[in-house]
Amino acid sequence: MGYKFKDILASSTLTQEVCRVLLNGQDSAKSLTVKSKLLDHFLSVQRELYQKAMKRLPAMAAAGCFFTRQALEQASSEPLAKWKANKMSGSLLYDLCGGLGADCLNLAAGFRHVCSCDPDEELNDLFAFNAERMGVAHVQRLTVKAESFLHNTEAVADWVYFDPDRRSEGRRQTGFKHYTPEPESLYKQFASRGKNWMIKLSPLDDIQAIYHAFPGLSRLWVMAHQGEVKELLAELQPGVEKAVSPELCVVEMDEASETHRLQAPLLPWPKAVLPGTGGDFLFEPSPGLIKSELLQRHPPPGWISGNARGTLWFAPAKDRSYPGRWTEVVLLQENQSMGKSAAALKAAGISAASVKSREVPLRSEEVRKALRLEEGDQYRIYLSQAGKTRWLVAGKALRD
Repeated sequence: MGYKFKDILASSTLTQEVCRVLLNGQDSAKSLTVKSKLLDHFLSVQRELYQKAMKRLPAMAAAGCFFTRQALEQASSEPLAKWKANKMSGSLLYDLCGGLGADCLNLAAGFRHVCSCDPDEELNDLFAFNAERMGVAHVQRLTVKAESFLHNTEAVADWVYFDPDRRSEGRRQTGFKHYTPEPESLYKQFASRGKNWMIKLSPLDDIQAIYHAFPGLSRLWVMAHQGEVKELLAELQPGVEKAVSPELCVVEMDEASETHRLQAPLLPWPKAVLPGTGGDFLFEPSPGLIKSELLQRHPPPGWISGNARGTLWFAPAKDRSYPGRWTEVVLLQENQSMGKSAAALKAAGISAASVKSREVPLRSEEVRKALRLEEGDQYRIYLSQAGKTRWLVAGKALRD
């Protein structure tokens, strides 16, 4: 890194200089009135991160907070942090593996007392500075591992928020068994330290593995923001008798607010769907719906999954309560060569379209070239496979 935050943060003159340059939108260290190679380097790093933070954490950026690259990458985006803050409140919050503190600084508004911990002393120095810039004064941040903190505390928190580190030696890990600290064993050992827990997990984690790992699971939230699944949230109630089935909740958000919320029992596990074709409309589910397999659990009447993974569905009518993209079917072809499909599209007057290939070993661009199509947004072409039947749909793109 070339500098230590402690060296910068120890001087209010230096921090005020960097904040002034960043917040005024000035482009170079020439704007500094204090001459220092250390400060020049620090400013160049913060200017780069500041541009990313304006998109991810605009309130913190606007307040003149500082960042590290890894902490910024792992931090929840501001809309997701605010969503969690609207859900969690009480007298006492434990924030484990606090990191940059994007979640904590939002969650703090709902609690009288907040105890946060992280083993990284530099991150904790950074958090203290950022908390002051954000006007949050009632969070106690300790330099200690989560396991040690929970072992040495007796008070029961209203909520425990746990965001384990998903990187090992700088590399992103998949599968929560590889997180630090490992969430399953930590939760089972210290579950009694909180009336409620919220554990943040990767969107790549397996839903069945989550269910079996955490006794007391009451809800599993699949959180999608701007068309991408960002995180899974395991909501746990250790002292409550296990429900017949936890609730599965899919939340889709635009820039700042919810656009859709769908809820269904997590159990029973979805059975293998027998794919097929046929319907007046084709539906492309949102990433949150695909991840949750909610449609496989509870398909609406008359809906047919177009492939084994449920990434495309045929439907007799539109239903805007489900987040995703709708296409009115104009042409459906089964087991036809690309040449015959290209001729059929030409006969239908379709010369330009957006193209998507799903569950077949062909890239979308390869399909476009084979069909001799230009890029366009009035029509959509989908190519997929239902069992042994390869099918192609061309249709009109439907938009709100």
